This record gives sequence, C-alpha cells and structure tokens, in this order.
Amino acid sequence: MENKRLEKYFKVLEKIDIKNSKILDAGCGSGNESKYRRSKIFKDCKIYGLDLNPFDNTYVDYPVCGDLYHIPFKDNSFDVVICEMVAEHIKKPKVMIKELNRVTKKHGKVIIFTPNKLHPIFFLANLLPQKFVDWVKLYYYKLPERENFDVFYKFNDIKTIRRTVNGYFKINELYVYYPEEGFNSKFLLKIIWNIYKICIPFLPTSMRGGLLVVVMEKEESNISIKRGLGG
Repeated sequence: MENKRLEKYFKVLEKIDIKNSKILDAGCGSGNESKYRRSKIFKDCKIYGLDLNPFDNTYVDYPVCGDLYHIPFKDNSFDVVICEMVAEHIKKPKVMIKELNRVTKKHGKVIIFTPNKLHPIFFLANLLPQKFVDWVKLYYYKLPERENFDVFYKFNDIKTIRRTVNGYFKINELYVYYPEEGFNSKFLLKIIWNIYKICIPFLPTSMRGGLLVVVMEKEESNISIKRGLGG
C-alpha cells in the first residue's frame, strides 16, 4: 500500500479510537492491502477477516469465509467495520449496508474507502470494455489474477452513498481524497495524471479526488433489518 493512502487510513482510525475494539475487515482479501493491520494502532484489537477466500491473509486474527450479502456473524458483533477498496465490487450496495448495520454494535463505526467513480480516470475506465480493463490490470499493472474482480461502481459517488446509507447509519465524515498512487506510476497514466492536475481547479469538488472516505456510526433505526433482502 502506498504511503499517502496509508497515512490517510491511520488518521481516520486514530480519530475514532479503536483501542481494544473487535474489528471486522470486510473483504480482507489475501492480505496485500492489509499489511497496515500490523501497526501498533491495532494493538489489543481482535481482527476478523471476511472474504470468499481469506485464509492466505496472515494480517487478520480470525479469517472467516463469507460475503457481504450474508455476513456470518450475529447481530451487534463489532465495534468497528473496515471496508477497504471493496464497495466498488458490490452489485447490491443496499444489501451490503443492511448487513453492515446488522453486525455493527450501536454507536459502532463503519469506515469505507472506495474509488470515486466521478474522478476522470475511474470515469474513463468505467466506459471502457471490461476485457480491456482486465488486460490493463493483469498485464500492465501485473495484478494477480486471483485479485482481479469485476467493478460495478454502484456505491461510488457522494450522492449515492448518502441515499444508500440513509436510515441505517449517521454519516460522520464523507469526502473525496487526492492520493496520487497508481495514477503516476506508469507512463500512460503519468500523462493523464499531469493533464488532470492542470484541470483540478476547474473541476467540481466531487471530481477532484480519486478516493472516497466514509466514516459512519450506527444509531437506533426504525428500519427492520431482514438479513440478505433488498437491492
């Protein structure tokens, strides 16, 4: 994980004080993006890793097989849920949000990091054929095939996030962030990135950052949570 994004994760986590928390790493993957879990900030925390195949992830304490549509934990199980670069792969974000609400304790926090689909580079990628995008990820960026997942961007702009989580969580923070990593690492994207930097002052705020940061808190809700239903 690149330094600027890593620093942002730590700042967000430090704000909410995760000491002695029971944490769900929702969509933990094989561990390539979970290395920062070794930080002292997670000392005395219990980290449960949920994924379709989490067992190669050595950065979680308890790997559990499952998906975000049917989270295999009891109601009100976790103090903190971290969902890092996962929401963009979800076809039914409302179902995901219902399940995250169900397993989060009252006043527990849910933190989501996900690409901003209105950012010019992600917007362009969303218009391209999936086969071409897969080729770029697998052969240009050398992404392992087991970590290449389809992207749907059903949750990935500020308005959609507000609408989707309404009634389930109170939003404490919701904003776009500007990490360069990934955009300035290859020749082709360096060219696009340099053009983009020139255009930044003329873009609306919603298009200026490549990363969406969401920090939410579970409150009492009048919505009846029925597991795995909705869309």
